[in-house]
Formats: sequence, structure tokens, C-alpha cells
Amino acid sequence: MSRQAKIIIFSLVLIFSIYQKQSSSDSEYVEKKSEVTNRNTNPPRSTNTSPTLDDLNDFVNTEIVDEDALNPYIDDSTYERPVNGFSPYDSYFGRGIYNNSVSNYVEIDNQTTNDAVVLLVNAYTDRKIRNEYVRKGTKFKMTGVPDGVYYIRMMSGNNWNPNIKVGPLTGGFSKNRSISGNSDSNDWMKIGTTYADSNGRYYEGFSQTLHGVVGGDVESESLTANEFAN
Repeated sequence: MSRQAKIIIFSLVLIFSIYQKQSSSDSEYVEKKSEVTNRNTNPPRSTNTSPTLDDLNDFVNTEIVDEDALNPYIDDSTYERPVNGFSPYDSYFGRGIYNNSVSNYVEIDNQTTNDAVVLLVNAYTDRKIRNEYVRKGTKFKMTGVPDGVYYIRMMSGNNWNPNIKVGPLTGGFSKNRSISGNSDSNDWMKIGTTYADSNGRYYEGFSQTLHGVVGGDVESESLTANEFAN
């Protein structure tokens, strides 16, 4: 046999050997891929119905969302309860108007079960002369009230939150909130010498018991937040 023939035969044997090896690798790859696919789409069914440790870990790591905790009106524990005489709405109504040369006053007796913010309103101009916080079960006297004719409005409730919106106002009660007022001319308070009668008699002050107890002086009607502020 010539040398050239031997080379040709050797080359053919080598090519056939490489082909067989490649076919075997491809077959093994297809089998493994099929096994993985079957395992993912048809996982083995366990006969143990008890929760596994992995199941427990998945449950523990699941975030439980408390919807109330996401509500800014619910948790007011970080906010300090205002003291009597605090004026929460000065930024909206302007600072209170005083005439300290007179002894005029309006005393608020809050015998309700809620704290309140009381507005003293000029009956002719609707200007808010004062906005004062009055805690439940206490009295607060607005002093230095200018001569004028007034009525009051009230927002009451519990859990003061300085950040919530109540109509155009910032700050209010997050629980049990109610808004009321009485602008009936029969209940206007005429205060000061400007409004003395023909005999020179006048009222230098009034005491108002917030409606909520039998015989309360302020028989109020419900108001919206916008009516309260305007």
C-alpha cells in the first residue's frame, strides 16, 4: 500500500471518530435539557402535606401591610396636645386682634367631651378676631377683645394633628371631628361701650358654654370645613 493511500485511510478514520464523539455530546445535551424542562414544568409531587421550613421562611418574610398605619390621620401619638390659648390658625386668619386698654372679654366654658378650637368672629365683617384652643372640661377667657358684635364658631374633636388638612386650614382633629357655629343675629354678643344702651349700660363680656351639655349657651348648626374657615 502506498504512503498516500495510508494517509487517506487514517484521515477518514479520524473524521469518523470526531463525528461519533460530537453526536454523543449532542445527545447527552438534549437529554439533560429535557430533564431540566420536565422538572420545572412538572415538579415532583410530594406526599408530605406538612409545611416545610422553606414554607415557614416564606411566610415570615412576607410583608404584612397595615392599611391603618399608612393613614396619616390615625397615628397622632407623636403630636403634643395644644394648651389653652394656642392659636393654630394664625397663619391663615392673621394674628389675633387685641385692645388691651379695655376689659372686654369672652369666656369659653368647654364642658363637652372633646377639645375645641373656637373662632371669635366679627358679625358685621366676618373677620376672625381670635382662634383659640380650649381643652375639654376647662374654661378659657379671651381678654382684650375690641368693642364689637361677635358670634363664635367651633371645631371639636380628639387627637390634634398639626399636619392634616381641614378644608383650606392646616391642622385639625383626626378623630371625632365636628364643626359647628351660630351666626343667628339673636345670639350676637354686643361688647363694649360702643354698644351701650340708652341708659349707658353695656356688656364688657360674655361667658359661653359650648353646646354639648344640657342648657349650653351655643345652640349650633353643622358647618363644612370651608364654611368654618370663610
